[in-house]
Amino acid sequence: MSEGGKEAVRADEDVVAASEVRRLEERVREPERLLGRNDGNRDPQGSSRTHGQKTDLAVALAGSGRYPVKRVSETLAVARSNVLERRDGTRPRRGSQQRQGDVELAAAIGRLVDLRPTYGSRRIAALLKRERRSDGLASVNAKRVYRLMRKHDLLLEHHTGRRRPREHDGQVTTIRSNCRWCSDALEFTCWNGEVVRLAFALDCHDREAISWVATTAGISGEMIRDMMVRCVEQRFGSIRAPHGAVGLR
Repeated sequence: MSEGGKEAVRADEDVVAASEVRRLEERVREPERLLGRNDGNRDPQGSSRTHGQKTDLAVALAGSGRYPVKRVSETLAVARSNVLERRDGTRPRRGSQQRQGDVELAAAIGRLVDLRPTYGSRRIAALLKRERRSDGLASVNAKRVYRLMRKHDLLLEHHTGRRRPREHDGQVTTIRSNCRWCSDALEFTCWNGEVVRLAFALDCHDREAISWVATTAGISGEMIRDMMVRCVEQRFGSIRAPHGAVGLR
């Protein structure tokens, strides 16, 4: 204590207990953990996300009333005006944008969407620009087209990469035989190392293998044509079928 008092007098500062220093360090360490600080080695791609976290933390600390807003904003390096506006809920909100000519433009966009329901905002904007250019009118911005399509719920559903679940039992049935045939090909490796390639044709009604070909080489188009002729002969006894049938797939 004597040495600490001498140091405090020499530095012209107050004497602080070591326990108080540790308590303050713990209070600083917790916000730093929330902010994801790593001593200046932060990922540049996460800077915007970190800044948003800092602002949220500053608003929460300012809303608690325990610390001055100025000190919080300076410590976390955020704008004090932004913290005050978010804390008090006085930030001006931007309403829906309305420009002159939006009604006529929205009608033209709706007409093009009715003609091309699978087109997105970019392709609709291209068609609209082409149409207005041929009519001698001024071009239109693609972002304006997107805003109007979003306002009137004309945008396509965003692709999420996930397929919709559907029932698939792997069978195609018909009301009678010889209405639809199907074909497929496969290959497998034998114990001696040779690869056998097989092609076959099935009737979608009785699931019977009408004809097939197998070879250790590649399956040629001539082999498939011969297999089709044998299928017709097997089922109808002649080269020509009595009625039309869906071809091999």
